[in-house]
Amino acid sequence: MEPENIQEDQHSEHSEGDSIWSRIVNIFTSPTEAFEGIRKDKPKAVNWLIPVLILAVVGAIGSIIVFSQEPIAEQVLEQQRTAIQDQVDTGKISQAQADQIMEKMGDFGLIVTKISVSIGAFIGSFATPFILGFVIWLIGAKIWKRSISFMQSVEVTGLSCMVLVLGAIATALLQIAEGSVFADLSPALFISEFEPGNLVHAALKSVNVINLWFLGVVAIGWSVISEVPRSKTVTWIIGLWLVYTCVSVGLGTLAR
Repeated sequence: MEPENIQEDQHSEHSEGDSIWSRIVNIFTSPTEAFEGIRKDKPKAVNWLIPVLILAVVGAIGSIIVFSQEPIAEQVLEQQRTAIQDQVDTGKISQAQADQIMEKMGDFGLIVTKISVSIGAFIGSFATPFILGFVIWLIGAKIWKRSISFMQSVEVTGLSCMVLVLGAIATALLQIAEGSVFADLSPALFISEFEPGNLVHAALKSVNVINLWFLGVVAIGWSVISEVPRSKTVTWIIGLWLVYTCVSVGLGTLAR
């Protein structure tokens, strides 16, 4: 066999072995190996699309199951009643109007909540790899002057979303077990009565183990495709996370 044919056969075998499913497994066992394939190969939509679709479906189904639990459904209804009563207290609507709204709300309010949360899961799943991918591409290509493409960055963030799939499953199980929509893998889990408008509570909730794991995997992928030291990407990821957390927690608290 000619040397060129041998090289082609070896390349073909490598490509077949380095499938999307092996990369998904490697995200949990050997992230560096998973991202090396992305660095060497041409961009492939399957590298981000499959993980994102899995995340979207798991997130939507998980949301429907969680909000179908009686304790959580009652918690959501109570939040809606509180929001309506706040409008009465501020003079935006009368008590009679509030009573009519609450009377009509009932199961319809829960149905709307399930639909909106499921749609949000789909939108969020697809938005995450593109928004975060754009950020790491912008920094890597324009500030660090590294030769990386936007779609490579999307593949890194999209493939990393498999960590969020595991997180979505764990969070749903935890919420069902605790009977609270606020339960997640963060220090806020140990707060007996979580208050969304409390700055300290919101800050503790932002320190989510799954999200930090996800960002750590993104930092590894960012380092691989940019060919820069991992310490550099980790430092930038931590900085970006701190800025995002401060802004989101601050605005969220003020909004309430």
